[in-house]
Amino acid sequence: MESKVIDGYRRYVDGGEPLEYITDDVGFLGNHFHIDGRALIPRPETEYMITSVVEWAENQGIVIARSEDTSDVANQCIENQ
Repeated sequence: MESKVIDGYRRYVDGGEPLEYITDDVGFLGNHFHIDGRALIPRPETEYMITSVVEWAENQGIVIARSEDTSDVANQCIENQ
């Protein structure tokens, strides 16, 4: 276990690999997602933008369309707002 932590630290410091790829986890809008190097890591600005749009839509009485797929990432994020 210790060597895995040291290896991850080296990849982060020496190689500039994002910490989210090393931990295989990223948080977004109150959710945690298991990821690998193929996933894009969401930026804080994206989280702020989505939160602002959802809040604005609710204040305008606009209903945001949702997918019927309960595993849909967008659904999970909207439900936590």
